[in-house]
Amino acid sequence: MKIYSGNDINKVLNIERDLDKLIENQKDAFINYSLGLITVPLPMQFEFHNPFGDCHIKGASSVKYNNFVIKIASGFYDIIPSGDGVILLISRKTGIIEAIFHDEGYLTILRTALAACLAIKITPFVITHIGVVGNGRLAKQIIQLLELIYPEIKISVYGRNDDKTRHFASQHKNVVQASSVTNLVINNGVIISTTSSSLPIIKLNDINCNSLHIIGLGADCIGKQEIDSQIFNLADIIIVDSKIQAIKFGDTSSAIQSGIVKPSQLVELGSVLNNKSIITDRNKFLISNFTGIGTQDLAISGFVNTKLVAENG
Repeated sequence: MKIYSGNDINKVLNIERDLDKLIENQKDAFINYSLGLITVPLPMQFEFHNPFGDCHIKGASSVKYNNFVIKIASGFYDIIPSGDGVILLISRKTGIIEAIFHDEGYLTILRTALAACLAIKITPFVITHIGVVGNGRLAKQIIQLLELIYPEIKISVYGRNDDKTRHFASQHKNVVQASSVTNLVINNGVIISTTSSSLPIIKLNDINCNSLHIIGLGADCIGKQEIDSQIFNLADIIIVDSKIQAIKFGDTSSAIQSGIVKPSQLVELGSVLNNKSIITDRNKFLISNFTGIGTQDLAISGFVNTKLVAENG
C-alpha cells in the first residue's frame, strides 16, 4: 500500500499541461454515471455546530475501473480554512487498499472546479462575463482553470468579506471585485457560487437579465443553500450531477421541498454531455446545481494514481 501526500500529488499533476485530459476524465465519469455504469451509494454526512463544520463520506465503483474509492472529506472552516481529506483507492479484485491519497481535500476541490468548467462548456449562448461568488479555495481553483480556458474573458468576484475579496481579486490579472451579487448578473453571463452558506446568497431580486447560467457548487449538505429557491422558477432547464442526490441535498432539494421544482424536471450533466441536443438555443436561463458524486473521485484518483505509479514505480 502506498500513501501519498498532497505534495506528492502536486509533483505529478500539472494543471496547465494536464487540463484537457482532466476535463475529459471528468466528462467520461459523468457520462458513465448517467448511463448507469458506475455504482454510487448515497453520501454519509455529518454536520457539526460547535465548532461549525461538516464531513462527508462518498464512494464509487464500476467494472470500467480496476479500483473503487472511498473518500472522507471534512471542513471545519473557522479552524482550518482549507479543510482536509483522504481518498482510499481499493482493488476491485482483491479488496486490498492499494493507495491512500492524503490530499487534504485538493482532489475534491479540483474535480469540483472541473465540473464547473464542464457546465460552462454546455452553455448555449456566447459568454461575455463570468462571476464568481466566494473567495476561498474552490473559488481560487476555478479561477485558475478559467484563466487557462478563457484567457480573454472578464471575471468578477464577490465575497461577503470586502478586504479578503479585494486581496483575492488582486492576485489575478483578469479578476475584479464586484460590490454585490447584482453586479455579477450580466446578460449572456455565468455565475458560479462556491460557498458553504445555509442562506441564499444569490437572491431573486439580484436577477435582472434573461440569458444567464447559474452554477451552484458549494452547497451539498442538507440545509445548505446558496441560490434563492424562487430563482428556479426562471430556469428553462435545471441540470444536476445526480438526480438522486439533488433530491436530498443542497439548493435543488430546497426548491423541490418548496414545491417550485419537480424531480421530473431535472436533467443530469452526464446526459447533457452525452447528448448535446438536450440543450438548445431556447434555453436562455440555466441552473446547474452539483452536489458532488463519488464517480468524480473515482475518475480523478485513477488519473492521479496512474501518474504516481509511473513516477514512483
